[in-house]
Amino acid sequence: MRRTLMLPLLLSMAVGVAGCDGDETGPLDRVDVSGFWVGRTDGLETADDRTFELLLREEEEDDGEIEGSGSIQGPTSSIAVLVEGQNVFPDVSLTLISEQFSDGRQLINFRGEFISEDVIRGKLNGGGFNDEPLRLRRTEQRTVDP
Repeated sequence: MRRTLMLPLLLSMAVGVAGCDGDETGPLDRVDVSGFWVGRTDGLETADDRTFELLLREEEEDDGEIEGSGSIQGPTSSIAVLVEGQNVFPDVSLTLISEQFSDGRQLINFRGEFISEDVIRGKLNGGGFNDEPLRLRRTEQRTVDP
């Protein structure tokens, strides 16, 4: 009888451990998105990789409204973006706006969720992206010396 009861318990524990990807820390309190965020489209260094660097500010009095700027860098070029969005914790939505594309203004949408205080996991759509995974990590802002 004990063995019969232990098997489901052990299986549920195994599934719970297998589902963790190392970034998740358990339930989070609301997290402010303000800061410098960096991510790569697929985490592998291939010719099609795009690196995202975003400096975001969250306005507390505006119900989680996000503003910011940044860049998307490819193997041979970089474009500047303005960022607008919303933090409805744990969900984050961002719209990256650029006028620098050869065919005019482009909008790239990112929909993600906090999986830790310093990691947002989500997907990109628009501007050539179609459900492209992106994991943004909060990091120290890089500065360029004059």
